[in-house]
Amino acid sequence: SWAASIPADGPFRGDPINTQVCALHVPSTAGEDRRGTDRDALLAAALCDAMKQAPPSPAVTYRLFAGPSGVAAEYPGALRGLGYDARADPWARVAALPAKDLVLVVDG
Repeated sequence: SWAASIPADGPFRGDPINTQVCALHVPSTAGEDRRGTDRDALLAAALCDAMKQAPPSPAVTYRLFAGPSGVAAEYPGALRGLGYDARADPWARVAALPAKDLVLVVDG
């Protein structure tokens, strides 16, 4: 059953959630890249099973995946509405940035 989100200030922002399902979101712009959308939807569906079967952890309250096409999967499932596009979320924008170089200097 769908219940009120916990916590309301987290990634669910008060959206109803269901801990029994993994939600798959396809943005309204999915038709722009049909091949990419299909690829991301298949990957997201497979990842849903893995996310649901992962052992619970007190440090991890939710699991998210978003593909370049905007298809997203999350566990526990949340009702985000028809206008939801994961690419607009701050976490997805940061994840899509190019890799950064890291220089580590150790002085011993």
